[in-house]
Amino acid sequence: MKKNVIVIVFLTFIICLSIILTSAQKAEVKISPKVDKKVSEAFVSNNNVEVIVKVKDEKIKSSSLGIEEEDVISRQGDLLIINSSSSDLGILESNGNVVEIEKSFRFRALLQDTIGIVNATKVWPIRVNSKNITGTDETICVLDTGVDFTHPDLIGKNKTCIIDCFNKICVQNCSIGDDNGHGTHVAGIISASGSILGVAKSSNLIGVKVLDSNGDSSDQGTLDIKNAIDWCVANRNLYNISVVSLSLGTLNLFSNYCDSSFSSTLTSVINNATAFNISVIAASGNSGNGVARNTTSISAPACITNATAVSATNKDDSFSSYGHYNFLVDLFAPGTSVTSTYPDGLYALASGTSMSAPHVSASFALIRQYYRLKFGRTYTPSEIESLLRNNGHNITASGLNFTRIDNFKAITSLDNESASVALIIPANNFINTSQTIEFKCNATDLSLRNVSFFLWNSTNSVFNYTTSEVSGEYNQLNINVSNISLGNYKWNCLYYDWNNNFAFAQSNFSLTVGGINVNLISPENGNNTKLNSANLSCRTTSEENYNLKNVTFNLWNSSALIHTENRSISGLNNVSGFNYTFTYEGEYKWNCLGFNNNTNSSFATTNYTITYDITKPNITLISPNDGYSATGTQNINFEFNVSDLRNISKCDLILNNASVSYGESILKNQSNIIPYSVSSGTYTWGINCTDYATNIGNSSTRSFVINAASVSSSSSGGGGGGGASSTSTFAPGSDEVSKGYTKELKRNDKIRFFDSSSSEHTVNLDFVGTDFINLTIRSDPIKLVLGIGQSAKLNLTSKEFYDLFVKLESINDKKANLTIQTINEPIIGPETKNNEINENISETEDTRNKGNNFLIIFGVILIFILIAGVLIWKKFKVGLEKEIIKKVEKDLKRNKK
Repeated sequence: MKKNVIVIVFLTFIICLSIILTSAQKAEVKISPKVDKKVSEAFVSNNNVEVIVKVKDEKIKSSSLGIEEEDVISRQGDLLIINSSSSDLGILESNGNVVEIEKSFRFRALLQDTIGIVNATKVWPIRVNSKNITGTDETICVLDTGVDFTHPDLIGKNKTCIIDCFNKICVQNCSIGDDNGHGTHVAGIISASGSILGVAKSSNLIGVKVLDSNGDSSDQGTLDIKNAIDWCVANRNLYNISVVSLSLGTLNLFSNYCDSSFSSTLTSVINNATAFNISVIAASGNSGNGVARNTTSISAPACITNATAVSATNKDDSFSSYGHYNFLVDLFAPGTSVTSTYPDGLYALASGTSMSAPHVSASFALIRQYYRLKFGRTYTPSEIESLLRNNGHNITASGLNFTRIDNFKAITSLDNESASVALIIPANNFINTSQTIEFKCNATDLSLRNVSFFLWNSTNSVFNYTTSEVSGEYNQLNINVSNISLGNYKWNCLYYDWNNNFAFAQSNFSLTVGGINVNLISPENGNNTKLNSANLSCRTTSEENYNLKNVTFNLWNSSALIHTENRSISGLNNVSGFNYTFTYEGEYKWNCLGFNNNTNSSFATTNYTITYDITKPNITLISPNDGYSATGTQNINFEFNVSDLRNISKCDLILNNASVSYGESILKNQSNIIPYSVSSGTYTWGINCTDYATNIGNSSTRSFVINAASVSSSSSGGGGGGGASSTSTFAPGSDEVSKGYTKELKRNDKIRFFDSSSSEHTVNLDFVGTDFINLTIRSDPIKLVLGIGQSAKLNLTSKEFYDLFVKLESINDKKANLTIQTINEPIIGPETKNNEINENISETEDTRNKGNNFLIIFGVILIFILIAGVLIWKKFKVGLEKEIIKKVEKDLKRNKK
């Protein structure tokens, strides 16, 4: 019995504990066969999850699923995308019409890889006149179904609204885009700049509509296309149009040039376009619509002589299975499985010569931009076509040789200039006592390919040769060479570019390894000093096997050696300092000559200069004149002339014995100006100039007065007498207000000032009380009451920042001492408060949840105690009854006896 009670108590405890844990934890979504586990995982960190719900029949209405209609994002047949809460999920899971629930994932288009195939990505880093070759300032007319310029990758690409030429004379129509998608796909291949990148990613576009929503022309399609090309030619200068791209063609095919078939229409306008250096690129046509793939004929207008005909390759450079071609085709480009833009912000995969043509159109734009920047003239359509045909990837079919375009190869073939090569370190004629030396050289070019380092010994044999591949327009080679034998060497760097132009630096640099080396330490080269005593030091080092012997210090003036001093030294490394006292001003040169025990000797590579200068700069004031006066804040140009033995480091403007501004680019013996804004007051001014030797020259001083601008008015009192009072308007400068402007004002006085954005404002003192004032601040009137010592921050022009700080400093004799200051402090808006409120709500909800959990726990524990008590009472009761029965039985037995 006792064991049974224990077991019951234990089981009750386990059940209660499970209830507690379940209640305390966050509600989790139950996983059933209908619900994919990814849905449950998503609800762990999200209150709402987008799910795909498959129903038994596409005729089932969403309203029958037990959820709000507004939560249904979209529907396709028997699949619904629903924004589901955890409670919605439970309803859906239990609905008999629901077959399956899975998470809705987001996808994005992958970058097209065809831009790499045509080597556009290797062209983009090329810079000419500080511009990358990406199609900047080139515009392509895309004649197609229109273009959706609201696509994120095409925003800002359009120079106009859509030019609508479909079945009409061309007009600009801002209410249409692309009702098919084909034109948008073509446009993206040319110029997209976002999730995918076009071949000429910085080019501009003009979308011209000549095809309808089915991709078909009107009955007068030939005229529509003619009108469209005419429009592009007529507007070529306004929009810098350089290419017309035609991803369209006739179903009828032509085995030879078809100029005569369109002599008065397309042939005429294409010839006119190319005459104005506008390239016309046309797709050769595809199989389909009842037309078989053809290798002897192509579509029009690609068959017109002055059009550049383009057919398609696969990404492995094999011929496509759909693109027409014959000897009329000028160029090939990738056309299979090309990812590009599609209306409504989407992306699409498409194949066809329609995809190949825009690759070529964009390539024409890249080459045209490069040639314009590099050579200053326009490359003609035939020249660009020949350049691409002669500098691409060769492919062969049907006994014909064709070219798949390669932008990088084409552009670099125009480069006939060798790299500019410079040797950096070690310097020419350098002596290095170490046998490990670092070499540096660099080069600039259109596009570098490799670099080779050469180190020759005294017999002109190559001691070290190192080569490496490089890229880009600039490269610096750093190389360390160790274990260099003692002796004399020469070195240089050889750079090649991608067009096999090559160059060394103009001359080899010489180098001595071993011997003795001298470096001048201090003062630095070009030093200026006003101290007549100088300490000049140099370091001398020798190769390992021979100690230093002596060092000689030499000093020259402008005409001769004036001082020499010899000192014995030892060891392999020595620093020696030499003192010299100057007598005369001027520039001096100095150097050290070191010797070692092997009779090696050497000066430092170059002489250093030091200038002794004790002459102060001489300053002449020019304007304003002494006694100058003006009214209102003035921007004054303080003009002066200065002369000195050496150059001037800086000059300070001194107002009332304080430096308020300075100029650093000071010219000797010429007029110089330091501008400064001055408010009302009485001033003295002068100029102090400091030269490179820190000599300071002071000018004479002048005085001037700036009178406060004021506006006076009279007012009369009523009753038995009259009185008059004047009001004043003060106009401090912007600099004064930004630092804090304090003024004593009486009633109706004003302060007029400008803020940092040059907007004018007025502070008007309306009333002066014993311990407060009333103010009106305009432009938009702001009424303000301030007590003594109180301040306020106001936003006059911005919703995000305080513009003005106002403070009442004191009130004396009915006059207010008021400070204003322009500021720029962010305003803490309601968002922050809302965040604080939301945080408090969250904390309250957390607290409430904790309280609810506590009540649940307390209730379960209470139930547990009651159950245990009942069980214990039952046990006690049974025992008591047994004891009573035993006692009664004993009494009965005793009575019987």
